[in-house]
Amino acid sequence: MSISNTLPLTTSSSFSFGGLMHRPETGSFLGLVAVFLFFTAFGGTNFASPTGAASYLNVAAQLGIVAIPIGLLMIAGELDISIGSIIPAGSMTCAIISGHFDLPIAVGVGATLALGALIGLINGLLVIRTAVPSFIVTL
Repeated sequence: MSISNTLPLTTSSSFSFGGLMHRPETGSFLGLVAVFLFFTAFGGTNFASPTGAASYLNVAAQLGIVAIPIGLLMIAGELDISIGSIIPAGSMTCAIISGHFDLPIAVGVGATLALGALIGLINGLLVIRTAVPSFIVTL
């Protein structure tokens, strides 16, 4: 007497377009497609070209580098609004060190990263030690 403990081999795929339309990501994707089609139709010939794509993806990459950490802070319930002044300060730091003092660009980038880390450390210590909301500290 033998008992088989195997599952049936037939599995059905539960993919359906109706189920796809109920996902929250679908609305965002359809909005993205609508905006892309609008600008393709009315943005001229350069929008859909590789040069146009490189142009707006370059800006999107720069915004994404800033937006992802700020988004993580917002998820954690904090808000750092000093980013609007830290970015130009970092740019000026790199420009002054590399341009005015004629040092290599790597030194300018390193100094910019050090400046950003120092300002972030000061902001973080003020938020933790004083228990003041990060919105007020970074104002």
